[in-house]
Amino acid sequence: MLPQQLQFLLRSLESQEWIQVLMKLGDVYVVGGCVRDAFLNKPIKDIDLVVDGTTLDIIKNALRLYGSTKIVGESFAALKFRPTGYEGEDFDIVVPREDRKTGEGHKGFAVKTEGVDINGDLRRRDFTINSIAVNVATGEVKDPFGGLEDLKNHILKATDINAFSEDSLRIMRGLQFASRFGFTLSPTTLKLMKQNAHLISEIPGERIHEEFEKLLKKGGDTAVALNILSETGLDVALLGKKMTAMPDWQEQEFRHLDPLSFYYLLGFKTQQDPAKLYKNRLKGDYELTKQLEVLTAFFKKLGECDSEEELKWLIFVVSSKYPQVLKCQMIPEESTEIYKQMEKGWLPSSPKDIPITGNDVLGMLNSTKQNDPRVGEILRKMYKDALTSEYNWKDRRECLEYLLYEITEKY
Repeated sequence: MLPQQLQFLLRSLESQEWIQVLMKLGDVYVVGGCVRDAFLNKPIKDIDLVVDGTTLDIIKNALRLYGSTKIVGESFAALKFRPTGYEGEDFDIVVPREDRKTGEGHKGFAVKTEGVDINGDLRRRDFTINSIAVNVATGEVKDPFGGLEDLKNHILKATDINAFSEDSLRIMRGLQFASRFGFTLSPTTLKLMKQNAHLISEIPGERIHEEFEKLLKKGGDTAVALNILSETGLDVALLGKKMTAMPDWQEQEFRHLDPLSFYYLLGFKTQQDPAKLYKNRLKGDYELTKQLEVLTAFFKKLGECDSEEELKWLIFVVSSKYPQVLKCQMIPEESTEIYKQMEKGWLPSSPKDIPITGNDVLGMLNSTKQNDPRVGEILRKMYKDALTSEYNWKDRRECLEYLLYEITEKY
């Protein structure tokens, strides 16, 4: 029996005039991730269709009256179709094809469509759980590689023994799927991933980053991902060095890391600068690169803190510019508790919380020098004393009285 949401999808599709046009050209199948997710009782998002019995050009010409059409991909020829008035994601439409590797990298392929049927198309897909098709008209399920059984048993299995040698990015997809769905890699698939891990060096950092982002944004188990990286040798092939082992207690602690913590660990566990690794190898974005720099500097300074006062000052400095760094899971509990006090307003979290400015200090010093070094010294002292509740830092009048006292005593 088909899952209810898949039944609903088929009825919805079959009622569309443009689908009826496609069904006159050949057998129309829903394939890939939307079928997998339906059987996993997960929301269906992107809808991929295979039309068996025609060509992509004929499909494009047939659909041009029903919406916008665009053939995309130099090697992976596919049609993006958006029906007129449709607000969802574009439909991806292809004809059955086989991919033949012709060179290095993710784009080194030639596509063959002549003589390929739906079973041939399903064979070229990465994992058996993605090699399932459902006929839109009849509801017949095509599952030539046992994907439904693997879904039931939570097993991730490569559809073909050449899956990873033909496209090494699929190794990263395997890591992502195992982490997101809680599936176990079959022994054969794990062996294939190990044998082909070195090929991941062919893949641009941006593509690797995309797979990591899917894992993180879709609730993947990051401890599983870290273990697979180490077990398959992907750590050396991808990051350049072997990851340090993860104790059992860490495995529980690292199960669902935020992005900042996860990327920091990739660098830390391979004894590399996390920010440089993220920026140079994974081609990550500027903002997270900067946060990784701040987090790395925070841990270095943390080791130099000899008192609670110094720890509060360190957290205050970081909070002033990069408060999001203090919310990541890598931050130690003692530091997190101090930052929580700042969020609650019990301690100042930035200079903006204290109603004193450099102009106030200059006025009391009777100075007209905007770069007077005494201003910075006095403000730092006031900020530090506010963190230890030496005065009521929320009240401007008391702040001014305290400022006057400091200046009278020292200057």
